Amino acid sequence: MAQLLLIGAGDIAQHLVNDALPFQKIYVLLRQRSFETQKELTERKNFWREKNTIPIVADLDDFKSLNKIKGLADTIVHMAAPNPLFQTDSRTKHLLHTLSHKPPKTLIYLSTTGVYGHHPHGFINENTPPSPLTERALRRLNAEKQCRFFAKKYTTKVCILRVPAIYSATRLPLKRIQNKTPSLIKTQDVYTNHIHAGDLSRAILGAIRFGKKNRIYNIVDDSNMKLGDYLDLIADYYHLPRPERLPFKQIEKHLNQAQISFLKESRRIECVRWQKELKTKIYYKNVQDFLKEQFPR
Repeated sequence: MAQLLLIGAGDIAQHLVNDALPFQKIYVLLRQRSFETQKELTERKNFWREKNTIPIVADLDDFKSLNKIKGLADTIVHMAAPNPLFQTDSRTKHLLHTLSHKPPKTLIYLSTTGVYGHHPHGFINENTPPSPLTERALRRLNAEKQCRFFAKKYTTKVCILRVPAIYSATRLPLKRIQNKTPSLIKTQDVYTNHIHAGDLSRAILGAIRFGKKNRIYNIVDDSNMKLGDYLDLIADYYHLPRPERLPFKQIEKHLNQAQISFLKESRRIECVRWQKELKTKIYYKNVQDFLKEQFPR
């Protein structure tokens, strides 16, 4: 393999780099953050240089700045969230237009399982038609469609990974529990889906190597838990009081609109395709496995 470009410089990109990907060069696109000083940006660039990557400062919202990445890599992992100010994903549009000058061989796009919407009964899989309920999920579905159209036009191998809530040692809802934010009573609670950041990184690598063209993969573990039970489990391991349980009508006043939207969607998702086709073994089959490793008894 030759050159890899990571769009999105978060912790998933760090996991990918730490997994020692077999590329001659790895580029990481950095966006200068609001109110970030030049010194702070330089520190972030040096952070990525120390990981043997090449940082490139550009902005998906600034179309002209993307000239820096034209024809740069033959494999792209697109992890950037859509701009919330637009109904469609303008950032993916800008990126794909830039890539069209010299289309890559492989494009991996990280979407969300939120595109499925609300499925309170039974399990769903990649063949379940999308039915997004939130603007956030609608933008992600729009990005998926853009990527798939790009794949057909330029014969690029595109894999869409639909990802649920990502967790790791540094990505747990501890603040929510410490703030005593309530959760739903058991009879009204919703199923949520999870994946460990390390397992997501391995799934991305599997998609680069073995993913099929224009293929969708649900990247979820086997947790099969409701949200309140998930919060209770974490609270117990960290010796924190379990969140109070309230009915939906009473809990609304304690949550913001984004949190409320998650309580309106329940789904259980099959995860057979990615482990079989991407030849990836999941390390943390559920959240309990991760917590048992973190807190051996």
